[in-house]
Amino acid sequence: MHRSQAKAGTTTFFAYATVYVIRCHQRVTLAVHAIPRGETLVATLTILLSRLMPLRIKVKRLYLDRGFYSVPVIRWLQVLNVPFILPAVIRGKRSKLRMNETQYSVYIIRAKLWPCEVRVEVISSC
Repeated sequence: MHRSQAKAGTTTFFAYATVYVIRCHQRVTLAVHAIPRGETLVATLTILLSRLMPLRIKVKRLYLDRGFYSVPVIRWLQVLNVPFILPAVIRGKRSKLRMNETQYSVYIIRAKLWPCEVRVEVISSC
């Protein structure tokens, strides 16, 4: 069980992660993992990716939600050489993304121990 701020009177909840495939506009859930308290995001991803091995599914690209946005996750996926799309959580009023003509830029995530460099694409929501 995980704890959080009260929302509609609930302060404890179960956390889980899923992996699914989209093929021919059909979504099929392949694995569900209940996340125990204290499990890291990297461990969660490793468990889910390992469940794909017996199915012989080749990951072309991972689409992750912003809850996975962290230096350890990005570094782990870079080490595994797994392409991924992940919404960037850019904090601070002075965050600077300088775009070149291709609309891609290199962004350095500041972390306590090691900075992490990623290539980002800015997509305007307007």
